[in-house]
Amino acid sequence: MIRVTRTERGMSLRELAARSGLSPALISQVERGLTEPSLTTLRKIANSLSVPLFSLIAQDDHSVVVVRARKRKVVQEDGVSFARLSPSTGAMEMLEGSLAPHTRSAPEPRSHAAHECVVVTSGEIVVTIGRRKVTLAAGDSCYFDSRHPHFYENLSSKPARYILAVTPPSY
Repeated sequence: MIRVTRTERGMSLRELAARSGLSPALISQVERGLTEPSLTTLRKIANSLSVPLFSLIAQDDHSVVVVRARKRKVVQEDGVSFARLSPSTGAMEMLEGSLAPHTRSAPEPRSHAAHECVVVTSGEIVVTIGRRKVTLAAGDSCYFDSRHPHFYENLSSKPARYILAVTPPSY
């Protein structure tokens, strides 16, 4: 889907490489399925193409879509994982996030034009939105405008899991 999205935008491989800070060779390997990109690489490519991250992972379009647990699209890196619970074609996305102990969802706070609602299903996470920090335990939820720089963090010694709803899709 990266090559399709890139060419739809009239962007050359070298232009995408320059915008994303990645090498043309790496992008070519990812486009040809020769290597699996890291979460950081996918974020850089998605940001450079101005598309949600999961839109770069191909899925069939249907009006009713069942996403089987064993067939979920997953991206992971350094103790952080996101599994897509919804199809990549809808107006909303649902993700299951997982944070290993002492990890955060991104190296730097990120912002994007969307709204998010997070529900912690196990463990405890700290949601940082701008300068505000909110601690959530299992069963707690938080809704916010994700145009504000934000990230999720697990400060504990136990893994944490959460469900994230984002509209419009941006991951």
